[in-house]
Amino acid sequence: MKKHTHSLALLVLLVFVVFAMFIAGNSIFGSVIGEKYIYFEIALLFLLGILGEFIAKRTNQPSVVLLMLFGVILGPSFLLFAKGYFSFLPIQQILRSHELLSVFSQFGAIILLFRIGLESKVLSIFNKENFVIAVSGMVVPFLVGYGYASLSGESFVYSLFLGAALSATGITVIAALLRELHLVKKEFAQIIIGAAVIDDILGLLVLSLLINNPASFSLPVALVTLLICILFILGSLIVGNYIVHFLDEDEQLSKRRLALVVVLALFLGYVAEFININAIFGAFIAGLILNHSKHSKTIDEKTEILQILFTPIFFIGLGSYVDVNSVILFFGSIIIISFLAIISKIVSCYAAGIALKMDHRKALLVGVGMAPRGVFALLVASIGLTSGILSAAQYSIISAMAIISTVIVMPVLGNLLTKTIKSKV
Repeated sequence: MKKHTHSLALLVLLVFVVFAMFIAGNSIFGSVIGEKYIYFEIALLFLLGILGEFIAKRTNQPSVVLLMLFGVILGPSFLLFAKGYFSFLPIQQILRSHELLSVFSQFGAIILLFRIGLESKVLSIFNKENFVIAVSGMVVPFLVGYGYASLSGESFVYSLFLGAALSATGITVIAALLRELHLVKKEFAQIIIGAAVIDDILGLLVLSLLINNPASFSLPVALVTLLICILFILGSLIVGNYIVHFLDEDEQLSKRRLALVVVLALFLGYVAEFININAIFGAFIAGLILNHSKHSKTIDEKTEILQILFTPIFFIGLGSYVDVNSVILFFGSIIIISFLAIISKIVSCYAAGIALKMDHRKALLVGVGMAPRGVFALLVASIGLTSGILSAAQYSIISAMAIISTVIVMPVLGNLLTKTIKSKV
């Protein structure tokens, strides 16, 4: 009897697997359209995130790079490129809903930075040491990018945008790697995160100047933008004290108050977006606020599932932005700019670290850790394109630099960080 039951179970399993493969094949190759496909795409994105983490652990490689590679392969540019060479294959666009990918990606970045904030302290972020590294790591790459574009005969405005893109730091990808390797609380990691936060806040200041008056410097605009950033940070931290007091009235954090925590991260993210600061900084500030709660450890544990599901989608989305044809067409310029972006950031931050009396190893970790560009450089490029300031070719060069500099640096950084896990750096 048991033998027949076992055989029947295997038969049902086989039929189900074949049926599932049939559905997946029909979905990928285009016979499923509209709202029905969205459910398949959601499941596929979650599955790829889990698969990426699984492969990364088995191969001892950072999952960030692998997930970005998934995004490149599934991106519309790569599939179109592949279709040109393999026209006999029924290649269809897999990630069809740009809005879905964008929303899930942004939510993943928000949750990641929120949880990084939970493991950070205000004084470890906004201090003189981090400010010196951030300013050095911003000014030098900006001048390098601006100088290269100017010497290449590019316009003044494009030179400014390239400089702004090179000055940025990809805090999201850095934070993900540090958290994956359980190094967030290390001293050098707090320096990298703190300097990257300040770097990108200063970058937002520069970006606001480019958006409002790209051809000339406007001191009033700069001062207003800086004042808004300061008021947002200080105001959030002050109001946050009352929220922490409310949460800590419970001996054990209730589900409703846990939901309030997620609402806080999203609301501060929204406010940050509303005043033209990226939402991830609002979420990071929310994490900094709740770091002082007695329930901070519980909040971190309960929100981990959100990071597992959504944060990998951010990196898949980041990879999907790569324009393969533009990379090929402007390959020489992209490689030169990517090289300048990496070297200028490493050297400037390393030099600042040495000036601050860091040992050489820590200074090198900080320099390499600040080198990936990521989403902020993409933000600079996309704003330039949508505002009509940059051409499609110029946008492609900057966005490709953002991706390539991240893909090149992350394995190197991952290797350096792995060696520090048991160290006292």
